Amino acid sequence: MSPRTLLFSLLLLPSIVLAQEELNLANPDTHSYIEASGSRDVHLYTDAEVNEARIYDFYQRQADYYMEQGSWPEIIPAFPGLDAGLHGHWGLHSENDHEDGRWNDIDMGTVWRQTFRTPELNIGKAVSVRLVEEDGISTTFDPLTLSYRVAWDGEYIEFDPFRWGTSRNAQPQGTIWLADPDDSLAWSSASETTEVSYHGFYRHTDRVVFSYDINGSKVLDSPWSPKDETSVLLRTLSFPDGFDGGRHRLGKLPIERAVVTFGNATVIQDPNGISWLEIPELPEGSSIGLAIGASLVLTDGHARYATNLSLTELTQGGSIRWPQTISTQGTRAENPDGKAYVIEAKAGEFIKLVFENPDVMPHNVVFCTEGNLKKVGDMSFAMLNDPKAADKHYTPDTPEVIANSHLVFPGGKHILHFQAPEETGDHHFVCTFPGHWMTMNGIFRVTE
Repeated sequence: MSPRTLLFSLLLLPSIVLAQEELNLANPDTHSYIEASGSRDVHLYTDAEVNEARIYDFYQRQADYYMEQGSWPEIIPAFPGLDAGLHGHWGLHSENDHEDGRWNDIDMGTVWRQTFRTPELNIGKAVSVRLVEEDGISTTFDPLTLSYRVAWDGEYIEFDPFRWGTSRNAQPQGTIWLADPDDSLAWSSASETTEVSYHGFYRHTDRVVFSYDINGSKVLDSPWSPKDETSVLLRTLSFPDGFDGGRHRLGKLPIERAVVTFGNATVIQDPNGISWLEIPELPEGSSIGLAIGASLVLTDGHARYATNLSLTELTQGGSIRWPQTISTQGTRAENPDGKAYVIEAKAGEFIKLVFENPDVMPHNVVFCTEGNLKKVGDMSFAMLNDPKAADKHYTPDTPEVIANSHLVFPGGKHILHFQAPEETGDHHFVCTFPGHWMTMNGIFRVTE
């Protein structure tokens, strides 16, 4: 640490300590409304070990406390954090101590979409493909580079059990022989600029076909492997619209691996040991076969084999991998107070609605006209881009909205007065806090 940095830190330290001392936080020693024993009789799973220090209904209990006293401080103490703020950021039972490796027990199929991690790199939008299901070859496609950045032999992927098994992402099992650290676009065209667009991928039984454009020309790109030669990675590249020419980065391959091609393309290696696929101008409907495998077994027949397949046919779909039907029966929440899942009113009736929020997230209630639930819901989701959305209580400005409450925070309450529409029918009520509308909605039935 430099003398200047040390001096700055010493000058800053008193202000940090002072700020901590001045924090106005609720404390179980002086505020009864933040004791962990409160409100446990109205919530599920309060007896679970992870919830033993959890604080329930803080804001409602705080409001009730001061209302009963008849007076309150000028600045009401703030919520101190998880588990009353007594055990640090993670609370009494840290998620970092929770391990669950059950992800590794499921049938992962042949495609897995999740951030992929190796000791050398992370691929944020990875699509990992298992080409041979038993101790065969697997590879990971990066939609941002439009290339296969990792390939390995052995088992498919696994999950570290840390924090429910997904926190450390999907990781390869087996021996990695390709790990391309270059996260730049792997294609360059003969034109001055290269514009690309990734469209996604098709599934056809155990085959996967990636689809993207290079300067407006469609490319179908499919990795696969012969079932009887599990150490050979084949790629079929089809150009339905033709191709103006260019090059494609394959990555740095180990010395024991070789590349052969079939079709009008060649492989070169740059001074850094990176292999590139050189592709000349191609007519419509052209295909290129590419094979990567052990030098001792690889022949041009592998690459020729890779061109004997029509990828266009594979984009038409195939048989279902899991044809089984799984049925499960849900249990409807208990409704001891007889509160209606359908709100009924007479046409033109004046309504007083008391909206209470017992949840741990903010909610509102918005009434909208019949048939416009999805429209209002989609508009509310689009409000994520509106910097003033919270000021508008996440309520879309549209004539389809009949009335709306304020955005009510956990433990809060809002009283809404409005008039039912004259039009009879099954209108809607919905929470338009972003992401809620698809499940948090019901019928606002208006009758004569």
